[in-house]
Amino acid sequence: MVTQLNILVIEDHDQLREVTIDALTSHGYRALGIDCAEAIDDEMAGKEFDIYIIDLNLPGEDGLSLSRRIRDSHQLVGIIILTARMSVNDKLMGYGSGSDIYLTKPIHQAELLAVIDTLGRRIINTKRAMQSIVDVVFHLDTSTRFLNGPQGGLQLTKTEVSILSALNKAVTRQLETWQIIELLGENLETYPKSALEVRIARLRSKLILLGADKRSLLSLRDFGYSLTVPLRIY
Repeated sequence: MVTQLNILVIEDHDQLREVTIDALTSHGYRALGIDCAEAIDDEMAGKEFDIYIIDLNLPGEDGLSLSRRIRDSHQLVGIIILTARMSVNDKLMGYGSGSDIYLTKPIHQAELLAVIDTLGRRIINTKRAMQSIVDVVFHLDTSTRFLNGPQGGLQLTKTEVSILSALNKAVTRQLETWQIIELLGENLETYPKSALEVRIARLRSKLILLGADKRSLLSLRDFGYSLTVPLRIY
């Protein structure tokens, strides 16, 4: 049983939300609940969660939109959609929004707990894997465009230096696709995103070649890219 998990339940049905929270806390999880998506920004600001359990039919911002928003900003969290909507199309949209698991109501508490345990183990193992590369620091000399890592060094292109430098300077170490395209001096209307994806893939391959994890340069769906490897620039 994985109990060291922080879980947020987003459900507007008060009784169902409280029953779900009680079941989670009785199982050993740390669980909180809110009744709408907007409360995440208002009431849960600064709090971090490992798993989000989201109803689709929420007042205001709906569950699909919330799921996409969470996935775009938190790549490693777990997202469970728990809803009465059970059509195949609803399920496809749910998975398309970034959810890991789509469950339909009513659901037996034992099944929900089993799903969370399974998802929780995956999340914890991923975090441990990420922690193991925390000490892997890369060094970039912008004057020579030379990047050094645990497995050696190689020279980057001017474009690759620009992308790495900009990502490293960003407050969240994330940039939207349009920001990178502008950084490269390309036209937003005519520059194909596929061309940027190729450049990012080549840069990611170089990082991996020098000892980085494959998640060192993440693609954030419908948003942009995130740099996760520690980088020192000179």
